[in-house]
Amino acid sequence: MRIFFIFLASVLAAMPAEARKFDFGLESFSTYFGGSFGTSKMGDSAYGTSSGSGTTVDKKIPWTTSGDFGVAISLNRVNILLGMELLMPRTVSSIEGKNASGTLLFKLKSNAQAFVPMVNVEVLAYKAPHSRVLFGAGGGYAFASLENTYEMTSAGQSALGIGDHVERGRGTGTLLQAYVAGEFLFTDTVTAVLGGGYRNLIIQSLQAPQNGTAITGAQPSGADLKNMDGGHRTMDMGGAFAMLQFRFYLGK
Repeated sequence: MRIFFIFLASVLAAMPAEARKFDFGLESFSTYFGGSFGTSKMGDSAYGTSSGSGTTVDKKIPWTTSGDFGVAISLNRVNILLGMELLMPRTVSSIEGKNASGTLLFKLKSNAQAFVPMVNVEVLAYKAPHSRVLFGAGGGYAFASLENTYEMTSAGQSALGIGDHVERGRGTGTLLQAYVAGEFLFTDTVTAVLGGGYRNLIIQSLQAPQNGTAITGAQPSGADLKNMDGGHRTMDMGGAFAMLQFRFYLGK
């Protein structure tokens, strides 16, 4: 977050003190920052299949937010965006895990996120001096992390053979996305981009960053996190999203 505010301050400092006439046809370089809000396909895959045989959990991850920043280069009817994006599925707290008879075994807090260096290409479907329509697509290589914090009850310790603990995992995957957006002049040399799209990001496996023990058993450093059935833990971090972005044009 500190890096983000330093980046924003440098962008604002670079903006011209006096207003100049804006025309998309004369602009070739900008910096940007923004974010998105959308659906989540994660469900309870980060913890629901690894918290004990026959255990049910009462909450799923409902939505995902993101923040991004970078630079955009305009080449006639094509834009190239180079940036960084942080995906942040909602952190879910006070998840209750119960056995078949309804006995509380644990309470859980689950937090997942992914840091993604990104490249996007935008094709201009329509362009006027102060507005344009964009069709974009891009991708990046995601570095994901997971942290599940368990607070066990006495019944849970007895049934699952483990006390309070934190389960951590790291994984990677390829993010692909496509979107459509409208860009219009917001003020002076700043534009706003409003749009929507869909991203696909599946983390096929997660590895323990250090030696530990979880409900599924021992987790040696570097070993794959497992589900109760012995399969790999996966996370689908994709979903539909709405986006808002601000671009700061620096002129020629």
